[in-house]
Amino acid sequence: MGGDEFVLVTPRTSDSASLANEMLQLFEEPFTHEFGGLRVSASIGVTRIRASETPEEATRRADAALLQAKQGGKHRLIIQE
Repeated sequence: MGGDEFVLVTPRTSDSASLANEMLQLFEEPFTHEFGGLRVSASIGVTRIRASETPEEATRRADAALLQAKQGGKHRLIIQE
């Protein structure tokens, strides 16, 4: 992925929407630094791997969801089924 992007793969039984929302909440508080607080925002694209697709195809769909989240503004989550 890009320099500021990463992929998180979870078990099929996990609730990816809840996990993504929890991750967004972690970014709501500023990080403390010796020079003060630092605010960081995140955009998240979520998808599930379909039985008929490859991991690469699912990654492309997740990347499309991420792009949609970024275009909608900062600190957003888009879930693409």
